[in-house]
Amino acid sequence: MKLHPAILAGCALLATSSAFAQVTDPNTGNTYDVTQKKMFWTDADNDAKKQMFGGAPGHLATITSQPELDFVMANLPISRPWLGGFHGTADPNYSEPADGWAWVTGEAFTFTNWSAGEPNNTAANGGPEDYLEMFASGEWNDAEDNHIFTNQFRVEWEPTGGRIGSNLCGPANLNSSGMPAE
Repeated sequence: MKLHPAILAGCALLATSSAFAQVTDPNTGNTYDVTQKKMFWTDADNDAKKQMFGGAPGHLATITSQPELDFVMANLPISRPWLGGFHGTADPNYSEPADGWAWVTGEAFTFTNWSAGEPNNTAANGGPEDYLEMFASGEWNDAEDNHIFTNQFRVEWEPTGGRIGSNLCGPANLNSSGMPAE
């Protein structure tokens, strides 16, 4: 079987970006990967957006529930990765250290797993801690963009069309049978 050059190039990009295979959560259809690379959060965010899987661009992983955290912890090697959370200083609810956190995808930042005493906006270098990293325990820490201990990042891809169970046609309109679409 002969593959199209664009497919081969995409495979090469994924092969060089990670030493681990992508894993897909059967409950959500979301696929995750880990990239072992030390970089600023802002650079990791840009890199994640360039990674493609199944025709979809990636993003830094957003952990929005305990089951999602459990899946990631059980299926990916954890060191100290960046996640897709950031302190949205333009958010009307912004205040240090805990209000105004957001996900890169715009999802609600309602589930949290902060380590004791976090977020605290206390960087050793005195800079603001506006980016989300995860400890090996699965607990979260706020860190500065150039945090020296963060050595990997999580990439997440959602199924084309959104998460499984997403209402893409809401509010549901009546169809020809007089019933709302599902």
